[in-house]
Amino acid sequence: MNATASETKWTVGLDEDVQVPMTTEQIRHAYDRRRLALTTPLWREGMENWATLEQLAGELGIETVKAPAQPPRSSDALIFRQRKEAEELRRATAAVQGQKKKRSFVDGVVGTVWSLTKWIFCGFVLLIIIGVWANRDGPSGGIGERQAKRHARVYLEGCLISPATVDYVYEQAAETPTGWEVSGALDSDNLFGAKVRTFFTIHLGKQSEGFPLRNAKFDGDGVNALGRQLR
Repeated sequence: MNATASETKWTVGLDEDVQVPMTTEQIRHAYDRRRLALTTPLWREGMENWATLEQLAGELGIETVKAPAQPPRSSDALIFRQRKEAEELRRATAAVQGQKKKRSFVDGVVGTVWSLTKWIFCGFVLLIIIGVWANRDGPSGGIGERQAKRHARVYLEGCLISPATVDYVYEQAAETPTGWEVSGALDSDNLFGAKVRTFFTIHLGKQSEGFPLRNAKFDGDGVNALGRQLR
């Protein structure tokens, strides 16, 4: 049988409601594997009526003198087996998809918990750092350098002509036996609205005394009458 005959298209009746297209080669292969019976009806273009596989054995190149080792399975058994295999495949696919969805959900929950844990830990560490920095004190354990500068600014701005225009150039604080000394320079407006620089030195008392102003020294024209009295 030549290649063209092997590729001939046939319609194979597996059941009253089940008809499938197959080539001559596929029919021979299915018969050898006992998937088709000699009574299986076949039809191809050019035929007036259906014929059984046994009737078309010569055209199909099938040897029917010697029966197969085992009788071919009936079409009903073949259809049942195919449906059973399809159902098993569907169930296996559904099980795999269910496992994937479950793993995806678990992975999502674990990832969210891990992210929250990292953020909480970072926030806790940040709070500790901020707390340590905000509460650091000087050697005396009373008022820290930052607190000393803040109190000094209160006294400073009360002695300026225009405290709203103040711009601190630099300032430094040092602890003394009697408290703190804060010194530096600032720019602010004078009576004529011109920006002038004033140098200052503020002596504060200790924390236990309420940080009183001991004395203040100014060098500049940005101070008011109170500041001039303290010079």
